[in-house]
Amino acid sequence: MQQSEIVSEDIVLATPLRRLGAFTVDAVLDCIIGLSLVAIIFGLIFGTDGFFTFLLGLLAFMIFLAYATWKILCLRHGQTPGKKILNLYVIRSNSMRAGGWYMFLREWLIKSVLFFGIASSFTFSIVPVVAAAWLLWDKDRQTLWDKVVATTVIYVPSGERPLTQKEVDIHDNEYL
Repeated sequence: MQQSEIVSEDIVLATPLRRLGAFTVDAVLDCIIGLSLVAIIFGLIFGTDGFFTFLLGLLAFMIFLAYATWKILCLRHGQTPGKKILNLYVIRSNSMRAGGWYMFLREWLIKSVLFFGIASSFTFSIVPVVAAAWLLWDKDRQTLWDKVVATTVIYVPSGERPLTQKEVDIHDNEYL
């Protein structure tokens, strides 16, 4: 995606520091939720006070459901929770919105499973580091998983992403 394809001057390519910040927020939130669920499961298995443990388990499950719902809602709009906090959006290289299943493919299957799961296992975590660092020398600031699914991460200071020129053209053609 070239900067000229964007209608608003308020949209720019996301800086590596902003992307690292969003990744860090996502990782911290995922760890907190995951570790609290593990702690509650161990408490349920090895705990002695049934009612108190049940309440903690119920609370942890409700927090997990709330976080999972928030994450899914963010994915629908081309964001993760970390990207939402830092006003970043993922768009396709053809300047259309990335959302829903496209974001699921990008975030969970390609990024998490392929790069951080499988490739990391066989390369002592070298491939995910190189894949993430790729944005430092790429002119479009794309990581390798961005290249695999043809996406770009943009920053919108206002927090609400305006339409790209392609989206405006499609919208105008619908009413002709």
